[in-house]
Amino acid sequence: MNKKCQIYLLLIMLLMACESVVTIDVPQEPSRLVLNSIINEDAYIEVFLSRSKYVLSNSQLEAVDGAEIMLEEDGQVIARLEANRTSTLSGVYTTDYKPKAGNTYTLKASHPDFNSVESSTTIPVVVPIHTLKYDTTVYEDSYYDYNDSLVTKRYVSLDDIWLGISDPPEEENFYEIVLYHYYQEVVEMYDEEGNYQGYDTVDYAIPVYITSDDPVVSENDFFEDSGYVGSSLLFSDEIFNGKTYTIHFEESYGSVYYSNKEQENEYLLQLRSLNKSQYQYLRSIDLQYDTEGNPFSEPAPVYNNIEGGYGIFAGYSLDAKTISLQD
Repeated sequence: MNKKCQIYLLLIMLLMACESVVTIDVPQEPSRLVLNSIINEDAYIEVFLSRSKYVLSNSQLEAVDGAEIMLEEDGQVIARLEANRTSTLSGVYTTDYKPKAGNTYTLKASHPDFNSVESSTTIPVVVPIHTLKYDTTVYEDSYYDYNDSLVTKRYVSLDDIWLGISDPPEEENFYEIVLYHYYQEVVEMYDEEGNYQGYDTVDYAIPVYITSDDPVVSENDFFEDSGYVGSSLLFSDEIFNGKTYTIHFEESYGSVYYSNKEQENEYLLQLRSLNKSQYQYLRSIDLQYDTEGNPFSEPAPVYNNIEGGYGIFAGYSLDAKTISLQD
């Protein structure tokens, strides 16, 4: 063995001898209630209640049943939320009350196994869509129908969109733009013996990926609604407070291709007026998503406004426009 090899071998042995395992003791705090609820004028109030997990735990999210949840409006108790027995998830509580813009709502949740939690939020007054313009592209598409016949049709694709906002003066405003595409899915039907009985259609409104290079916009890649993950545009009025401002964005992935082509090609565009809590929550989700898996990034904790526990209670109002594309 030459002298160089002997030196390398000695260095490797020294490095192996210096290796040590450092154990970090992470304290385990008592589990707390986690309350999540986003409310708006167009829907009944719904709450999902779960329990917090140990920071190093890999266990599944554990819902909490058997809690008492009271709803207050402007300081007055107006409803007790009941467990939603029709939901496929446990830990879901609902009431048949729809909140109103401008009012303040408080949720108080208690359970014998946890400390009580509470939180308050206000639904902002809606800021209407001031102007709406869009560009389209006409194209041809071919597909086979259920008789195996080749069908060729012309369709219109939604491209660039310009949305104008008349922002209220002398107040902070927070916005989110969400675009849905109406989607019709063909579902095959079978009898109890498994024999084919034909097909039916089910209608959905699914979020569409949208992007913008406008300097006021922060893309919120973690937008989730009705089980579909999409992309919304999140921004405040810091740059254009009290002015009329037009935001340009575009539909990114041509969602019309997901349609079975037998329905009207329609979109639903929502301009949501968020309260500050929801804006901060969505921004924190976005930051955490962007830094996930990066060992050199600073921790991005998710925004929390639940006293005595964790989670988010926030609200928004919205104005919506339907976009119907015609050939």
